[in-house]
Amino acid sequence: MPSRAYAVTHGLGVGYEETFLEALEPALENLAKRKMKLAANAGTTATKELFQLVVDMVKEKGLDLRVAWVEGDVLSSVQVTHESDGTIKHDLVNISTGQNFRDWGHKPFFAQCYLGGMGIWKALEVGADIVICGRVADASPIVAAAAWWHAWERTDFDKLAKALMAGHLIECSTYVTGGNFTGFKSLDWSRINDLGYPIAEIASDGDVVITKPQGTGGIVSVETCKEQLLYEIQGTYYLNCDVTAVIDQVQFTEIGQDRVRMSGVRGQPPPSTTKVGLTAHGGYRSELHWALVGLDIEEKAKMLETQVRASYGDGLSKFSNFNFQLYGSVPHNPETQDAATIHLRIVAEAKDTDAFLPRNFSRPVFDIIMNTFPAATMTMRQPVVTPVSYQNLDA
Repeated sequence: MPSRAYAVTHGLGVGYEETFLEALEPALENLAKRKMKLAANAGTTATKELFQLVVDMVKEKGLDLRVAWVEGDVLSSVQVTHESDGTIKHDLVNISTGQNFRDWGHKPFFAQCYLGGMGIWKALEVGADIVICGRVADASPIVAAAAWWHAWERTDFDKLAKALMAGHLIECSTYVTGGNFTGFKSLDWSRINDLGYPIAEIASDGDVVITKPQGTGGIVSVETCKEQLLYEIQGTYYLNCDVTAVIDQVQFTEIGQDRVRMSGVRGQPPPSTTKVGLTAHGGYRSELHWALVGLDIEEKAKMLETQVRASYGDGLSKFSNFNFQLYGSVPHNPETQDAATIHLRIVAEAKDTDAFLPRNFSRPVFDIIMNTFPAATMTMRQPVVTPVSYQNLDA
């Protein structure tokens, strides 16, 4: 979302997910033939534009498909949250860090709230075949589809909660069928390039079974479901615009090959507020890399950091962030130079690009190359010497 927001607000690209069109185009005729419904949050930050492109694609193919789009997620008047001096008016607090937005130090250029599935639900009720959304919660299309299909009421919280958790389980596609799975070594490696996409079967009473297409790779098991359940949850109460799912008693039961039933989910009314993501220009970032080889890696890194910081002197004040990161490890008794080598990453951030002019950024590091630890090697092909813009996202 932040990268799309930056692109569309700075004239650097489109605000929707272009790969969605690539996936949709060959599937449209099958959608029409089988009378299937599709809801997708590919609109990102330019939902109406993507909607129009889909409408045009449907017309070109001469298909009888009705397309709708859901609005309301983009807060167009971000400036109203600011005083004349740029500080934030409202007493907003970051739910993760507790930091007040008055102290954030960044001026948002884009704001987007997380919607539920009610807009999708309504679009399906009035006959839409394809519903294009922007920022809805990842599970919301599944909640909406189940509620519409089974004609649930808005207050059927137990059923909605079960659909929400079904959506949560399949929202990351193959995460629940073997992707990102700690038991990956147990998979059939002859099929790891064809992990099946998950399917959530949701009954009218909210009963949920997670499965995948027959003949595809991967696995649906109690273990894959447990791992995905724990992804991005806040605790025993999973909050959504449509319902609050209480998951302290959730259980998974294998009922067949690649078929797992979920039970124990209860529902409560949704919270009175929703989450808002604010995107601001954070500044610019660049980095330099050194290779460290052999013994005493930590001492070598400490020596280099001490010398680099001294070489910069007062010039460090140009940077809002300047840190050193060792990554990799050396085995106890390495047999080759490659095995004995790890990297030190120097990462710097600043408000403007002047801080990254050669005299300000790379020169102070080059200057100490003959003075530091034995076998010091600064990689000549630096990955990101040219500073790149980055965005801060807070919610």
